[in-house]
Amino acid sequence: MLFFIPLLYGTGKNLTDGGKWLGDTPETRAVLDLYQQLYGQDLGDARLQLRADGRDRSFQQFADGKIAVLLEGDYFWRSVINPDGGLAPMEDRDEAVGWALIPARQPGGGLNGQDFVSLSGGGGRVINPNTKAPKEAWELLKFLNSREALENWVQREARITSRTDVNQANLKDPLLSFISERVLPITATRPGSAAYPQVSLAIQTATENVVAGRSEAGEAAGQLGAAVAKAVGADNVTGAS
Repeated sequence: MLFFIPLLYGTGKNLTDGGKWLGDTPETRAVLDLYQQLYGQDLGDARLQLRADGRDRSFQQFADGKIAVLLEGDYFWRSVINPDGGLAPMEDRDEAVGWALIPARQPGGGLNGQDFVSLSGGGGRVINPNTKAPKEAWELLKFLNSREALENWVQREARITSRTDVNQANLKDPLLSFISERVLPITATRPGSAAYPQVSLAIQTATENVVAGRSEAGEAAGQLGAAVAKAVGADNVTGAS
């Protein structure tokens, strides 16, 4: 979600197309080719990407001024480099850190014909289907997502909510306001499918092989297609597999 899928959306494709998962396609090859360009030319830290704790290390390195560009979500801004108690606090965060939209591969070439793309995901509240009190659980869920409850939440900790009316009335933070106004209207999500974890693993393996220099982009795309076909069935994959 922090690199591959947003870039894929920038090619105009989702992970699924016409009811089938993307395998070895021109779009997945394009994304893996960008990985190859970045890490093959030492424009990114391959060792950091390959470490199990690489993301956490990247937080601190960004805060220390050792990483120039980091693809992250609002969590990074409000919780990681927050000068007031963040995991890797930056005292000069508001002055030193800028932000930008993720561009599509070409103008109008992103998902839904967009010039810029985004991917959203995060916390959610659900009702246990086996609950013995479905009506009461639904009432609780309604209250937790009410304007009153969410306004109380954001007053205790600035964050983006699922309600536009709450965001517009309460967001004073410049980046969170930017995301609410400019990013949420163009954002997308990943497919909500039980097969997604297996597809995600195939993506991670393919990108790891490119970053580590074990596979060229085209070869890794072939590996991705084969792994996705194994996970969901060859008839459910588009592209070579």
